[in-house]
Amino acid sequence: MTRAEQYRLRFAWDSTYGRVVGLLADLQVPAGLVLDLGCGYGPAAEPLRERGFDYVGCDLAAEGRADLEARGFATHELDLEDVAGLGDRLRAIVAGRRVAAILLLDTLEHLRDTDAFLDALRDVSLDLDRPHLLVSVPNVAHYDVGAKLLMGRWDVTPTGLLDATHVQFFTEGRLIGDLAGRGWRQVQERDLGLYRSDQHFPADHPALQEGAPLHDLLLDLRRRVDGTATVNQFVRAFAHLRVGAAEPPAAVPTPFASVLVRTQGLRPDSLLEALTCLAAQTVDDFEVLLLVHTSDTAVLAGVRDLVALFAPQFAARVRVLQVQGGGRARPLNLGLEAAAGRYVAFLDDDDLVTADWIEVFTQASAAAPARVLRSVTVDRRVVRVRGDRHVGSYVTTSGLEATHARTFDLVQHLFMNQTPICSVALPREALRTFGLAFDEGLAVLEDWQLLLQLVLLCGVHDTGRTTSVYHRWEGADSSWGAIDPRIWDGIRLAILQRFDAAPLLLPPGSATRIARLQEDLAALRGPGAAPAPAPLRARLRARARAAAPDWAIRLYRHARARRILRSLPR
Repeated sequence: MTRAEQYRLRFAWDSTYGRVVGLLADLQVPAGLVLDLGCGYGPAAEPLRERGFDYVGCDLAAEGRADLEARGFATHELDLEDVAGLGDRLRAIVAGRRVAAILLLDTLEHLRDTDAFLDALRDVSLDLDRPHLLVSVPNVAHYDVGAKLLMGRWDVTPTGLLDATHVQFFTEGRLIGDLAGRGWRQVQERDLGLYRSDQHFPADHPALQEGAPLHDLLLDLRRRVDGTATVNQFVRAFAHLRVGAAEPPAAVPTPFASVLVRTQGLRPDSLLEALTCLAAQTVDDFEVLLLVHTSDTAVLAGVRDLVALFAPQFAARVRVLQVQGGGRARPLNLGLEAAAGRYVAFLDDDDLVTADWIEVFTQASAAAPARVLRSVTVDRRVVRVRGDRHVGSYVTTSGLEATHARTFDLVQHLFMNQTPICSVALPREALRTFGLAFDEGLAVLEDWQLLLQLVLLCGVHDTGRTTSVYHRWEGADSSWGAIDPRIWDGIRLAILQRFDAAPLLLPPGSATRIARLQEDLAALRGPGAAPAPAPLRARLRARARAAAPDWAIRLYRHARARRILRSLPR
């Protein structure tokens, strides 16, 4: 069997060719000439003719062209790699007829210089009044290929995703980017999905076995990136919507951080304090996105007036963005979309930060790039002062309280969040890569969920520095007081169930950490249980007396735990 005969495929509606015919119908492309470049045996020729299109096949290989001619279709010999003469040759083939569409089906991956080819095709497409371009290419980022490559395997096959004749490989991003740079914009898609591709071998490979922790973890990560994990073939339609090549975007300096400040504009005194903290930073390599969650134009104007009080050098780095509708997470998500910094930091309008807040994050990023950067927050209790003379004012009812863990412990955080949102800077590249954002369906704990998602992938770098003050409002002004505790607990359990649905990446030290938690549970056994081994009892007594800040160790100070420990034989 010759190479050409290997590609002698039959038409089927659930194939690449059927989907291309379907795309032309979806786009309501009027009848006209269809140029099939790299046509092979032209499986779509008859269905296109039945729908009123004038099909013309173009290819260098003679076998396919001869077969098409025997079926009554016009063909032309055409070398797609001869880009110097491509334009003139296509214009001669068209001969003044209206071109409805150009097809590139399983063709681009066989061309050695796709840049030169697409440049030439763009030029002739403009002369032909910009017909639709329909493209099909295999997805080299299919999970099967990626998982095996991660394990050091690249299995070239006679046909399929890693066809031996392929000299170019495409992801969704490359396909869209290569065409967008030449003026084509995607207008429709009908991708061909295949959960088990031709690369799904060997059958006992642990990365390919559904239900194996490695497989489930890798597939979960791959699916977070985009929707093409199990796409076998990209089948896309493009329209040329502008003339000429894309202008390169102007270079814009990337700040170290984007600080998202969430406010409803109802606490101007608190907001003024928060902005003053930002204006006083020792490092100014950051922008401020002031996210005003209101539909009241007067409130928005008041916030803008507040920003105008600051020196121009700082005010120029503040972007005031109005946010309407949605819950408490909506402003943060709009901020993530608009952020330009390498890291994203957060500040509510009632929290304060030290002058070295950004500087500490900057130093930490140099020591641990791409990690979640975490500092320490202290609490201060406050109460609202009401009355016409003190709109939005507050008074403190406590000193600074060190209630949050100084170092990050994943197991501890699964039990209770110890990281207020103002104490972290998140790497924006990781957020973008995995498509992570705040869950707007959550009434509370949206920051806890996003933090855990990102930490499981990137890890944490603790600075150990105290850089922020979290205000705990007393009474109805507190979210704890305004929302039923049962709702808090229900949302917390729902978030944990989401994490239960997939394997978790645990940081170093987790094995010992979990084993010690089992020891902790052993200390709380009920009456009649077998006594703990003597070495374990000694460790438990020593840990119970220690003043370690771990929540599980502090559990032993509970009255019931103390009674159990005292009852253990010495």
